[in-house]
Parts: sequence; structure tokens; C-alpha cells
Amino acid sequence: MIKFSDENNLIDIDYASYKSRLSKIVTGINDKSIEGSDFLGWIDVFNNSQHVVDEVINENKRLRKLGKTMVVIGIGGSYLGAKAVDDAIYGQNLATEYKLLFVGNSISSHYIDEIYNHCLNNDFVLNVISKSGSTLESALSFRIFKKLLIEKYGEEGLKERLVITTDPSDGKLREFANKHDYTSFNIPSDVGGRYSVFTAVGLIPLAFGGIDIEKFLKGGADASKQYLKDDINNDAFKYALNRYILNEENGFAVEALISYRPSCRYLIEWIKQLYGESEGKNSKGLLPVGFIYSTDLHSLGQFVQDGSKILFETLFKINNSKRVVDIPLEEDDFDGLNRIVAQNSMHDIKMKTMSGVINAHTEGGVPNLVIEMEYLDDYTIGYLMSFLMYSCMYTAYLLELNPFDQPGVEIYKREMYKLL
Repeated sequence: MIKFSDENNLIDIDYASYKSRLSKIVTGINDKSIEGSDFLGWIDVFNNSQHVVDEVINENKRLRKLGKTMVVIGIGGSYLGAKAVDDAIYGQNLATEYKLLFVGNSISSHYIDEIYNHCLNNDFVLNVISKSGSTLESALSFRIFKKLLIEKYGEEGLKERLVITTDPSDGKLREFANKHDYTSFNIPSDVGGRYSVFTAVGLIPLAFGGIDIEKFLKGGADASKQYLKDDINNDAFKYALNRYILNEENGFAVEALISYRPSCRYLIEWIKQLYGESEGKNSKGLLPVGFIYSTDLHSLGQFVQDGSKILFETLFKINNSKRVVDIPLEEDDFDGLNRIVAQNSMHDIKMKTMSGVINAHTEGGVPNLVIEMEYLDDYTIGYLMSFLMYSCMYTAYLLELNPFDQPGVEIYKREMYKLL
């Protein structure tokens, strides 16, 4: 399903010499003795999800009768997974009947007001996602859109159109949901936000937007079976090991995550949080950044090719597209491109551009890793995200870090609240 290639990583790795490290990590995961094991619940989700899936499907049948827009309130892991999948599969949503709009991830008045005005003129439902209920950005948006629901539909309409996804027992939002008997779903207490896309956090909005969540979960589950293995040919571990060695032993500080699909921009944003929060601790870890090629080749390609050698690239390569775009020939060939157009579709040009860029950048001393898929759909994106969660976890354990905490995040919040 996924093929990892280190063909252009510019370094030699003796994978067999790391077999004992992998064995120790896998054993620690399986017997829950490894650091952070109290947040390994995301692995168990794949084996215990059917009742949640049934509840989500039934709830979304009800919600879809009330409106064709769902406003999803959340920040970080509370929204990035759903946004990543929705964008990657549906692109700009120009043809989709049911749409997802995301707020609570920004304190921009302009951004919030734009979505608010859309909801003034369209029927909508609301899904607020937060373990605590007191995260500033999400809590502010919840106040605004809850008030709008009441103004449009009354208190009964609020109860009918609001779904809360929160901690099963603790936090302000759980207290609020229980007090008013609002419809609610649980975020498992042993699953951190950036690992939560396969829980109700991701499943509720994705089902509303049209993703087949059973296929999505099947992809994640199949990857989990494949990559929780004490096998040195485990591609999730091999990718992690390449990242670790490029960083720790070869001095690369930045991993540039590359896609040639603009619709995968938020998939990269999801990966950035996954990697950044899981690995950026104790003055360790790679800085994850994202580029969309070929667009960013015209702004950042010069730096990547000839600038300071601080980064390597990881390309997410999708070999086939369900959408075919042929390019017409020009009778007078005014731009001189008929010789190219006559032999290549838009997809052909993209694939050859990928190969050319890899050749150029590796010749310039920039290592390239490739994660390759035949196509991207509801099943394969679930498979990919599960693969990346395993790779991230393996990298963190190679760095001797806990992949599931984020102590540095709390520092800026403390300083912000002082000022507010």
C-alpha cells in the first residue's frame, strides 16, 4: 500500500544494526512498559471502534437533515486531522453537497466573520471539539457560534444542532454537556489530540462531509497491523530511522514535507503538528516545514537547491490520479510547447517534474526520501496517516523522547493569560 524509498537519501544505513533498538521499542509498546504508554490508546482504537462508528453514522444521518454545513470548532489535533482528510479527498469542495467549515483555530476577526456571515444565511450544525473546553481560541469561537445558533433556532434548536466531543469525565466542556444534556462523544482519555483522527474527533466531521469512515478506519487498522512489527523491513521504522540518522548523525535540522497536490496542504499541516509536538523536546528533533510543488519551486527552489544545507526532503508521491486533464495543442504554437503537450498529459508532466526535481536536489546535496502510494482515497489516506503516526512514534523513541507529551506548549499559554 505504501512504499518507502531511501534510494536518494545520500547516506548509507546499516538497518540490521538497529534491530535490537526496534525490538526493544516494539516490546515496550506491546507490554505498555515504554515511556508514554498511558497514551498508546490510539493503537487500541483500531480494535474497538465499531460501536463508535455505528453511533457516528446514526448521528450524522440526523444532522444532515438539519443543514448542509457543519461548523467544526477546534484547534491543533482537534481539527487538523479532519481538515487534512477532507481537503485531500475533496479538494476545494466545489462539487460536494455537505461542507465542513473550521473555526476555533484562529483569533482572526476577518476569518471568523467570513464563516459567521455564511452561517447567517445557511442552515448549519455545530461540532465543538476540546478535551478541556477552555482552550482560548476554540472557547471564544464556541461562544460566538453558540449564540448564533440560539438566535436562529432557539434553545431547542441549539440542543438539536450541537454535538460536543470532549473528555469522558473531566473538563469544562464535559461539565457543560452533562449539565444541559447535549449530545456528546468521548475523546478517549488515553489518546492525545494529534493522534485522535481515528476517534470521534475526526470521525464525526468526516462522516458529515462524506468520507466513508469505515474504509478510513480499515486503512488505519491495516497499517497498524503492518507496522507494529519487530521486523527490520518495517517501512515505518525505516523511515523513522532515516529521519533520526539524517538529523542526529548528519546534522540536518529541517525536514521539508513535499506534495505536488495543493489539496494536500493541510495533510502537511497535520504532519507538522504530529512531528513538531512529538519530537521537538529537550533541544532535539527536526523542524517540519511544508512545501507545495511546483508552486513553491518558484519561490523556495533556489534556496533548496543552492542555499545552506540544513534540510532534507520527504516527498509524498501519488502515482495515479482519478482526474485526467489533457492539454490542447495550439495551432500556431505561440509558446513553443506543442512538442511537450503532444506527448504528455498534465499528470505525465507532474510525474516527470517530480523525477527531475529529485535528480536536481540530490545533485545539489539535498537528501530525498519518498513515500509512494498508487492513489489517494478514503482507505489509503487512513493507511497513510496510521503509517505516519507509527513513524513519528518510532523516531521519538529513537531520540529517547516521550512522543505523547508537549510541555513546551503550556509555557506560551501561561504568558498569554498573564497579559490577557
